[in-house]
Amino acid sequence: YMMDTRITTTIEWWDRSDLVETFYSPTDFPTLGRDKIVSYAKYRIPSPTHILFLDSDILPRKNTLERLLEHDKDIISGVYPMVTKNGMSWSISREEPFKAVDIQELPKNPFKIKHCGFGIVLVKYDVFEKLNWPYWKNVFRPGGIEKGEDIYFCEKAREAGFDIWCDPKVKCNHIRITNLMSIINNIKE
Repeated sequence: YMMDTRITTTIEWWDRSDLVETFYSPTDFPTLGRDKIVSYAKYRIPSPTHILFLDSDILPRKNTLERLLEHDKDIISGVYPMVTKNGMSWSISREEPFKAVDIQELPKNPFKIKHCGFGIVLVKYDVFEKLNWPYWKNVFRPGGIEKGEDIYFCEKAREAGFDIWCDPKVKCNHIRITNLMSIINNIKE
C-alpha cells in the first residue's frame, strides 16, 4: 500500500486523544478490512461508541472526526470527489439506484442520502449490534459488479431503519497515484 503521509499524520494526530483508538487492517479486499475493524471493535473494553471508516486514498482535514461526531447521527458521511462516466461527481447519492451527486449540486447543510462511498464514514457502534453479518458484500452479475460493498451496507442499514446522513462541509481530498511510466509504455507511436 502507498499511503500519503498527510493521511498518516492526520490519523496520528487523532490517535493522540485519550478518546480515540486507531486500528489499521491492511488488505486488498475492502469487505475483509472493514469486517476486521468491526471485529476488533467488538472485543474492546470499553466498547467504542463509533467507528470511523477511512480509505487509504482519502485525505480528511484534522477537524473531520470532531465535525462528524457533533451531528450525533447513526451513520454520517463526508464527501470526496470521484470520477464517473459523466465526469467528476461527489461520492454520495440521494437516489435509488446510486446516482452520484453532481459537483455543482451539493447542498450546503447536512442532508439525508441513500448511499455513500465508504471512503469517509462515521458509524455508531450500536448499528453493527443491530445488523446481521455480513455487513459488506459485493453482488456480482455476469460480466461485473451489480452492487459494491458500500452500496450493500447502505441498503442493509436503511432496511434496518437507520438513516444515512451527509455533512457536505466535510470535504476530503481523494488522492490518486498514477504510474506515469505505464502511461508512457502504452503510448502508441
